Amino acid sequence: MIMANPIARIARIALIILLLALSACAIRPPVQPSSSEPRPLEHMYYSEHPSRSPDFDGWSCTVIPQATAVTEIGIERIGGCRGILVPRGGRKKTPFYAIGPCAAYTVIIRADGTVHYEGYENVPTVGSRTGRTSSEQFQKLARLVDEIGFARMPHEYYCPVTDGEVVFVSVVSSGTRKSIKHYGNEDTASALFLILEQAIDRVANDATTWP
Repeated sequence: MIMANPIARIARIALIILLLALSACAIRPPVQPSSSEPRPLEHMYYSEHPSRSPDFDGWSCTVIPQATAVTEIGIERIGGCRGILVPRGGRKKTPFYAIGPCAAYTVIIRADGTVHYEGYENVPTVGSRTGRTSSEQFQKLARLVDEIGFARMPHEYYCPVTDGEVVFVSVVSSGTRKSIKHYGNEDTASALFLILEQAIDRVANDATTWP
């Protein structure tokens, strides 16, 4: 009996905890089933395109032309990012925002998947490296080059800021090279061009088999 009392007490406590847990579950509001009503943007889409159906349309896929003419894509970032910028609407030079020295490097990506990197300064790796990316990644990048109309973009995006970053993007397509220079802040370049800059960097960062 001396040993039984503690055991009985523990059992009663465990039963109370179990009952409390069950009661908490009982008062929890039921999970609402997902509504069959279209969400706002879904509704807008089907209102604009009444011939389309939210139901499964079969196995046909949207066909996107592959960009086969592009054989090389490169980016080079050099210098700047130390200066004092003039705020919009202001005449006196003030520290508009503080930024450190920019990374300086060259990346060239070719259709065979070769990624050549040369790091100069303010980068984790200084010197030459050669890595690889997949042909699918290069083709996506090449498609982006074609779809944003890189060949029709101006040869330069420029703003006379102090010590701005200089970026060169170069593409070889059908054996012809076109290069674009971007100097200044992000407001001075086409949004599509900035997307391309970032995409090239992303493919290079994801490259594998670096030595």
